[in-house]
Amino acid sequence: MQPHLFHILRPLVAKHHNVRDALAKCRAGDLKSYEAVLQMVEEVVRVGLEQYHVTKGRSWKDEFELDERLKSIPDSLEQNGSGNNQSVGESSVKIVRECKRPWWILQPHVRPLPQEALAKGSWALNRKEKAAQLTSLGNA
Repeated sequence: MQPHLFHILRPLVAKHHNVRDALAKCRAGDLKSYEAVLQMVEEVVRVGLEQYHVTKGRSWKDEFELDERLKSIPDSLEQNGSGNNQSVGESSVKIVRECKRPWWILQPHVRPLPQEALAKGSWALNRKEKAAQLTSLGNA
């Protein structure tokens, strides 16, 4: 249950380290510790919602504008595509910007496009795909 909660609460625990630490100490079968984490989550969400209400949403807009990950476009996509002819419009960064929600709301998980994952190094071609790519480059 703990890994699932870390995944679901990822934006919240990134901002509230006390919740992250309490969740890290939870062990399987120890429902009291999970209930304590639930109480902490309810409290920080309540405070976040109150802050959002008091600032009329400006607190979230300011936080959104300061998020550097949403401003950056990968270098490989900067010049209307790299070797893969992928334009900035086809970048997953745009989709992430559109899907971004406040930290107290469950976030959608947007995977990078294959070209982005290859450029970033988080995904690699298998032997068959590499051989096919080399063959197609040799024929071109």
